[in-house]
Amino acid sequence: MGRNTILNYLNPVANFIAETILDIEIDLKLVKKYFDDIKNSYSDYSEKWYSFNKEKIITILRDNKDKPLKLKLYNYETKKTTEYELNNDEVKKLLKEEEDFKITNWYPTDYLIKNSRISAKENMKISDLFSKRELICQAYLYNLIDKLPDSPEKRFFKFAFTSNLANCSKLVPPITSRGDMSQGAWMTGFYIGERYLENNVYHYFENRVNKIIKGKRDYLELYKGKKHKGTYQIFNNDAKKLPLKNDFEFVDCEMMLQKTFTPRQLNRKITVKGDLLVVYKKNIKNRQMSLNLESITKMIEKEIKTKLQNKRIV
Repeated sequence: MGRNTILNYLNPVANFIAETILDIEIDLKLVKKYFDDIKNSYSDYSEKWYSFNKEKIITILRDNKDKPLKLKLYNYETKKTTEYELNNDEVKKLLKEEEDFKITNWYPTDYLIKNSRISAKENMKISDLFSKRELICQAYLYNLIDKLPDSPEKRFFKFAFTSNLANCSKLVPPITSRGDMSQGAWMTGFYIGERYLENNVYHYFENRVNKIIKGKRDYLELYKGKKHKGTYQIFNNDAKKLPLKNDFEFVDCEMMLQKTFTPRQLNRKITVKGDLLVVYKKNIKNRQMSLNLESITKMIEKEIKTKLQNKRIV
């Protein structure tokens, strides 16, 4: 805060996240209005897909064939949650509702690139990562957000929507040692276990939005209190070809290392992530860059070569 910042990443999603977090033009009052409009628009969907015996469905336990097994229900009067095991007739009814419903809103049907390391199987689509009920509700919610006028507020809701996708997909496993409905962390890659927990799309979307509003409000208050506010620029370029003016000079570069590992990677001592931290500093004497492009490239190549020679990649 207070510094002039340059962010550069080849992944446009990372740039979208940075832009949404740093944006100071957002109108939180308008966000609140849009939020109320969105909730009113999906209230019928929420009632249809997440109500059971006059209680609110928070989570559905399913097997990997998408058969619903148990529900976690919220009672509006007692304000408590209980678990409910479905009988055969109730299972058939829930599945029939999903089977008969035709999704008219857009959702992605792209195929994942086959990769056994991240459990992306052959002919696996993005839509395969969601139950039919999740897909119905996610597609409808995205359609509501996409109808908003292009603005920082629309980006805000896309940010919240995206942050909630994995949490409302087949990638949430139960920690059975703690109970059938106890949620674990999202699975690495696209692995779907023998059972998964399907979370209420709208319930958890509202949780995300409220948390992000609070974080954004805190950020804006902190920013406004700064005497020297600073500015930022976001690029999508090769790190060696940033459009920097000549009042910056190249200082150093360092390969970023992965420090935590999934179970399948525990035999690795250290892994280079492929990200490169390039450091520039303000040239107070307003001289030309102390290193030209050729020198910078050689320094970066030397850093990578050193890491390889030290056998730090395993």
